[in-house]
Amino acid sequence: MKLWRNRIGRVGWGIADQGVSSLTNFIVAVFVARSVSPNDFGAFAIAFTTYLTAMGFCRAVAAEPLVVRYTSASSDARQDAIAAANGLAVVVGVLLGGVCVLGGVAIGGTLGDTLIALGLLLPGLLLQDSWRFAFFAAGHGAAAFLNDLVWGVVLVPVMLVVLFVAPPTAPTFVFAWGAAATVAAIFGIAQTRTIPRPQESLSWLRTNRDLASRFLAESMTMFGVGQIGVSVIGAVAGLSAVGAFRAAHILFGPVAVLGQATGLAGVPESIRIMRRGRERLFRAAIALSLAMLGAAVIWGGVLLVLPATLGEAILGPTWEGARSILVPLLIALCGTAANSGAVIGLRALAAARRSLRARIALSMIGLLISIGGVVTAGIQGVAWGSACSAWIGAAVWWSQFRGALRYQPLAPSEADSPEYSFERTGQIS
Repeated sequence: MKLWRNRIGRVGWGIADQGVSSLTNFIVAVFVARSVSPNDFGAFAIAFTTYLTAMGFCRAVAAEPLVVRYTSASSDARQDAIAAANGLAVVVGVLLGGVCVLGGVAIGGTLGDTLIALGLLLPGLLLQDSWRFAFFAAGHGAAAFLNDLVWGVVLVPVMLVVLFVAPPTAPTFVFAWGAAATVAAIFGIAQTRTIPRPQESLSWLRTNRDLASRFLAESMTMFGVGQIGVSVIGAVAGLSAVGAFRAAHILFGPVAVLGQATGLAGVPESIRIMRRGRERLFRAAIALSLAMLGAAVIWGGVLLVLPATLGEAILGPTWEGARSILVPLLIALCGTAANSGAVIGLRALAAARRSLRARIALSMIGLLISIGGVVTAGIQGVAWGSACSAWIGAAVWWSQFRGALRYQPLAPSEADSPEYSFERTGQIS
């Protein structure tokens, strides 16, 4: 009983941490939208999308291999791995930040200045995100929550200072947002007494290239297919259709936050459960999917009975378009919830090859169905196509997970994790 209370507590911290992180980003976006011109907000949106892309890249090569491979390692090995992985996060931030700065200088104008601000602070942004994964790998969800809370608390006075000395523009807001994240990243070093080691980045990549390369391919596939899909919808059905699709997804935001939190805390928890046997992992994956499915059904039911006046107050003129596709998107959300346990289970088993195969195949299937749907039935076709794709995906993910349970070789997290011989600088265990 105590073991399950501890596990539920760690997952609870994951939900709280993701809630704080998502709320911080949401508040910043709303504040920027209400304070700057539409042109400036467009520049902010591009910068934020660039940040999300860089974050996905960094997680794939550093944070996710850390969680998958070192959650069950000895505390010394995990501590060294955290220093190396977070050092790589800093290197990725410097390199991609340099690209942003050069691109900003070349572009010029508001967008250019915004990208420059992002580039200068990208190392801190990526390090802060990497700390979250490190804390959950070590079983310290409360520390991850505290770090994100520090980011949110520091953001308020930093934004006030920036606004006091400069006009409210996209570059100044991005600078304030990134500066607050950098403070939280430095606070992470104080929390763990572990200093990131950028000099060990190549060693980390060599040791974990099997996972990192596949996780990266998976991440880029998701991003690329998503961008193509949005472009096709916009070209065929118009920007209003894209807006309706995006607005409907905003309504399902709470379930999306819950899913992200479950992924953040669920992978290390699944690895710990797997120590007691793969059959226990299978049962935990089923329980997780059922819990996510229940949350999706409950929240979807709330949305379906939402009064039109309240919907219009939330989404304004995009409410009507969003309401028209709520049913198929709810079915799609249920399909995604149903596969969540299998996706996390594959991560816990370090079955990166199976996960990548499934992701590429399902991304292509989803893209083809979406294109066919928008051509034949507009936004309704896309929405029902998403529902079909999600449930096809659930079948594929569970098939891959069952196959991995039977045939996947002993995962690194179940055996001896790769050891590092770095000189230790602190303790996170």
